[in-house]
Order: sequence, then structure tokens, then C-alpha cells
Amino acid sequence: MKSRVFVLAFLVQIFTLLPMESQACPLGAKESTLTVQRVMLNFGKYIGQADHIALLGAKYPNETVTDAQIADAVNKIGLAISCAEAVIANPTGDLLPSKATFLEGDALKEYIEDYVYFMTDFRDAMIHYKASFAALGVTKAADRDWNSLYEESEKLNDLINHAHRKMSDAGSLHSVVAPRMLSMMAATPGGSLKQNMKAAEKNLKAIALTINDSSKNEENAALAYDAAAYFHMTYSQVPESISDLPASRQQEALQGYQAQIRKSVEMCVSLQQALLANDIDTATDILKALSDLKKEGHDEFNH
Repeated sequence: MKSRVFVLAFLVQIFTLLPMESQACPLGAKESTLTVQRVMLNFGKYIGQADHIALLGAKYPNETVTDAQIADAVNKIGLAISCAEAVIANPTGDLLPSKATFLEGDALKEYIEDYVYFMTDFRDAMIHYKASFAALGVTKAADRDWNSLYEESEKLNDLINHAHRKMSDAGSLHSVVAPRMLSMMAATPGGSLKQNMKAAEKNLKAIALTINDSSKNEENAALAYDAAAYFHMTYSQVPESISDLPASRQQEALQGYQAQIRKSVEMCVSLQQALLANDIDTATDILKALSDLKKEGHDEFNH
């Protein structure tokens, strides 16, 4: 009986978040028509938020992922699915990547067929991802298999990267791919500690340069998400300053370093959320706090 009440409570949270009518791919504040740029931005925005929940659950066991967060992820994936379906239903005009404008005849027809094939495949993968999140939500917290969900999120992003490499040319890539997708493609998985730190700092500097431009909020939110991912990569990478310490001091120093990395990840996610909420004051405060944390870390661990 208790398990049935638990499942019902979770479903109530989901239906509270969902609109009564079918979902439509959201537009930006000043947009009147749906474009492929908006679709890609929404993919990065909504799948990115779900991916972060999967990341927290799988890699940060000390973090608490709430039922409300899971229910919100289910809703966000649903919005991303609606964007894919909008493209599948009408693969013409502004819903086509700019590369299509350079093609004609059979070449254009083949390109559009490949494009719709990818969108259909991607939509189906998102539907499965959404179902996996929903299944996790109705599972007791102690029994949730976050690793499987995280692996699914990685496969989904691999699918995105493969499609972008195949369907975008160098001249049009920046115009059709969301910032989150671009940085994922540019990232070097397994990069050195120095490389990952520099990549995260580069993203934060880019955000700082345009923090007062509200039209950049979604792009900056994607950069913040990527900065969190770069910081996460450094969690298991040991600074030389720690390796050079006497063995008796290394464990304590490593724990201090990892605590700072966890804090950096959390702050980047908070920065992403503030930007998505158009809360520039909070975002500015978080950027300053991240800068202070960086100085503190450099002084202590000398990256």
C-alpha cells in the first residue's frame, strides 16, 4: 500500500508540472516562429537540465536528488521531444539547417531524409530517456539505479555529436548547433587537469563578458552547464601539489580539493539556473563567488 501511495505522489508531481494540453516547442521571448536555432537551443537547455540530474545521482552520492527534480526532468525532456516532433512534421524553411540552402535536387532531398531520420531517431531516444526518468521517479530512493540513467544520457549525447558531425559543415556549424552541443564537440574527454580547468574558466570568462546582455542568457546557461561538466572531470584528477605531499598528508589534501570541485560544480549549476530564470543579479553574484573560489583553489593547490 505504501509503495502505491509513493507512486501516486510522484505522478501527481509530474501532472502538476505538465500543462493540460499537449506540449509545444517553446519559443524565445521575442520569437514568433520556430527555427532550427531555437530547436537546438531547446535541446541543449532541456536535455542539459535532465542530464545534470542524472549526473548528480550517478557521480555525487552525497547529493540529494528530490522527486520534484526528477518530475521536472521528465517535463523538460517532454519539451525537447516536442521540438523534435515539430521538425519531423515540417522539415522545411527555417526548420532546416543552413547547409540545406546550399543544396538542391536529389542532394537536398537526400539531406532532408537524413535530417528527418536523425530527428526521428533522436526523438525516440528522448522518449526512452523520459520513460527511464519516470521509472526512476516511482522507484524508492534507495533502489534507484542512477548509473544506468547516466549511461543513457551519455549515449543520447553521443547520438547528438554523431549527427552534428555528419549533418553540419564548417561554414554553418556555429549557426545551427546550440552552444552546449558545440562545447561538447570541442571538449576532449579525458583531458588533463590543466586542460579541463582552462576550458571551464574560458566558459566562465565568456559568460562574464556578456552577463548584462539578457539576450545571451540561454547561451550563457549552456556555457555554465559545460563549465560544471569540465569541473566534474577534474574531480578524480589529482593536482601535482597534492601528489608531492608526504603520504600522510595526501588524503586530507585530496578531500579538501574534491570538496572545492564539488562546490564549483554546484555553483555552475546554480549559475545555469539563475541565467535560465533571467536573474542577472544572482548570476553576477555567483560568478564573483566562483572567481573567489578559483583564487582560493589556486593558492591552496597551485594548479
